[in-house]
Amino acid sequence: MALEDLAMMRAVQGSTVLYPGDATSAAALVRQMAERTGIVYMRTTRGAYPVLYGAEESFPVGGAKVVRSSPDDQVTLIGAGVTLHNCPGLEPQRSSCKRRESPPITSWRPPARSSPPD
Repeated sequence: MALEDLAMMRAVQGSTVLYPGDATSAAALVRQMAERTGIVYMRTTRGAYPVLYGAEESFPVGGAKVVRSSPDDQVTLIGAGVTLHNCPGLEPQRSSCKRRESPPITSWRPPARSSPPD
């Protein structure tokens, strides 16, 4: 899986990069893209992947979701987009894996420069 597009857009100062895990999160994030200022890039995946979230879920930019967890978890698996669906923790027989979707990526913004003292 090529990740050059994510790296390229992530390198643009002030940009926001989104990589939703399903159709529900993609639709919610498109609405948020329209409201954001600056460059916003969304990577989507072709193919028929299962819907993970209900229509009532919220998807704040910069947030993350725990898709599945249990008190017996021994491992946390983190994925985004299609990698979330390929994460072995989704399989019911793997009860010792916690699955977490990574947050949308917002680029680092340097602090505002203050003028030098006179």
